[in-house]
Amino acid sequence: MATLGAVVLAAGKSERMGRNKFLLPWGKGLAGEKILHTLSSCGLSQIVLILGFDGDSILSTLAPTIKGRKVEAVFNPHYEEGMISSVKTGVKGLRGDLDGFFLVLGDQPFLKAEWIAKLKDFFSTSGALAVIPTYKGKRGHPLLLSLRLREEIMALDERRETLKTLLRRHSDSIEEVEFSEEEILWDLDTPEEVERHKDSYKEE
Repeated sequence: MATLGAVVLAAGKSERMGRNKFLLPWGKGLAGEKILHTLSSCGLSQIVLILGFDGDSILSTLAPTIKGRKVEAVFNPHYEEGMISSVKTGVKGLRGDLDGFFLVLGDQPFLKAEWIAKLKDFFSTSGALAVIPTYKGKRGHPLLLSLRLREEIMALDERRETLKTLLRRHSDSIEEVEFSEEEILWDLDTPEEVERHKDSYKEE
């Protein structure tokens, strides 16, 4: 079985939301708490939380969750340059003995442990460089990337390249795994999306 970690992206400004998405109320707690709790239950060897905008507030608010679950919080001083800078910060912090890592959005509290398990099982036997969940043919999150891509990720030009650039480059080594839950496509960019999806949440 593959040894995996996770990089959680929570560095953005959340401008369309108007407030920090990682600290959104969700269920009986906060979106970030839900995400970290789920990941911590999955037997991952390392969880790296990338902070940027409002990072001090996240650290102070989620201090018990971060410490209690051995989450490594890392500040990305270049978070305003875009998501790739945060991905690079996370990849740089991953241990070299990992086989791969989940790239987890900080606004996806719908994340389920069974999704992680399903993707991990597939990755462990497929030999793929990337495993991507899909719903009715549409790609969602979290992505599962091989650490063999580490150098290429670090070499991406943040001004003109994205992870899609990397995935297109290795299209023959990417596997898609179909899910029955539409939630793998959801994230929370606006207050309207929070309102639309909040009733779908079930306390675990």
